[in-house]
Amino acid sequence: FCLCFGAEKEEAVKHMADKFGGEYADTERVAREIYKHTERLGTWKIRQQGEDEQKRYTSMRALLGWLGARYEMHHNTLSNQYEVRAINTGEKLYLDWTEVDTRVSNSLFVKMELDNICTTQKKLDTVIRSNFSPEFNPMEEYLKSLPKWDRKTDHIAELAHRVTVMQTGGYRHTEEDFGYAFRKWLVNMVVCWVRPDVTNQSIMVFVGKGGIFKTTFFDHLLPPHLRKYFANDSTGDYKNKDFLQMCASKAIVCLDEFSCLRGKNLDSFKSNITKRNISMRIPYAEWDCILQNNAGFCATSNEVHIIDDDENRRFLIWRIEKIKSPIDFPFNYEGIYSQAVALAQEVIEKRRRGEHCDWVYWFTKEENEEIQRHNLYFRVNNYIAERINKFYRVPDADTPPEFCKFVTASDVMDRICTNPAFRQSMSNKDISKYMEVLGFKKIHRKTGNGWKVIEMRPDEIENNQKMDGSEDIPPEDLPF
Repeated sequence: FCLCFGAEKEEAVKHMADKFGGEYADTERVAREIYKHTERLGTWKIRQQGEDEQKRYTSMRALLGWLGARYEMHHNTLSNQYEVRAINTGEKLYLDWTEVDTRVSNSLFVKMELDNICTTQKKLDTVIRSNFSPEFNPMEEYLKSLPKWDRKTDHIAELAHRVTVMQTGGYRHTEEDFGYAFRKWLVNMVVCWVRPDVTNQSIMVFVGKGGIFKTTFFDHLLPPHLRKYFANDSTGDYKNKDFLQMCASKAIVCLDEFSCLRGKNLDSFKSNITKRNISMRIPYAEWDCILQNNAGFCATSNEVHIIDDDENRRFLIWRIEKIKSPIDFPFNYEGIYSQAVALAQEVIEKRRRGEHCDWVYWFTKEENEEIQRHNLYFRVNNYIAERINKFYRVPDADTPPEFCKFVTASDVMDRICTNPAFRQSMSNKDISKYMEVLGFKKIHRKTGNGWKVIEMRPDEIENNQKMDGSEDIPPEDLPF
């Protein structure tokens, strides 16, 4: 009777032992044997006079008992979804963790009704989205399950050596430079998965020809059972809600076919990937939720010149020659991630004790400056800067004033926009930006602001267009 009416197991066993234990020695054992028939838990209910005309609902205790005897549930804090797994139903449904969407919730409700568990859909959803479903972070659980790193084998270096970067003749673009940057990016991403105060603000970018496993490499960075937390986005629109949803629900987001970002799309991209928390409405939620930005970011492109922004320190761009197939030669996930955890813990512990760290998992100010010099190789040629350099040059400190000229943004636009089509994609703000970047001295006058320039003569312009063998300019001398 206790089983069928949905009484809690331990309470029922204690009651039976107290009442009949003195007379029957094996009372507790028999009671526990009865409770193994979980399919009958809560299937009966007490009917009172007149109940045929009015339906009586199952108590919350019986509802919890029925669910707990048949299913496990948890709140996946990475995907921000509730998930269910069958433990004792005798059915083939939900043998693996399954998201509780509308279909699953309705199926559970129907099964409860068939088992005479009378409740409401709202009550069932309330139970599921309560403390009945404990919080669960799949990335954190995986990292905790790993064996300790042996501190001998450099698994992350072995992983980086699978990628062959193309020699560019400068720009800090060597195998060693790539390995150093890749290690920091990977460890930072792992920390981001489990610490809400850390955001992985660097994007590892592979550029090169198609078919060399660029995207596949990133896809296989996650172990097979966690690969559902990898997202491949090729829309190129970083202003919409779907992109924010990926940031808050995936471990790795790969931006496929990545190209030069401009305007509001660039501003949104920078803002969204650097947010520590994301405010948005998720399914079944009545109010906006504050979600953690969990994702580590990577990107791939067949184009080499993909950045136009001056502040490009977040982009870790590498021109790839070839990659050893992750399909034919699987990664050593335990070794890679156990090492990443150990490196991160070492930095965190040293900083907690106030000790100096020879290596940290983020990029320092000096390293960010190196990244910007490195990225000169991948800059898109800016036509505004090219046009300004064609018609003007920066005066030296000792240039006599009579050789210099004061020009406004309008003067510069009139001079460099020989084709009317240029004016449609150029503004005074753009002119001002690149005059400053190129090093022209700004001058303030009552009639307006402008710059001190030397105007190029026609013969100088013609001479600059001739090939003279001096095309290989060192990277540090390239403004664009």
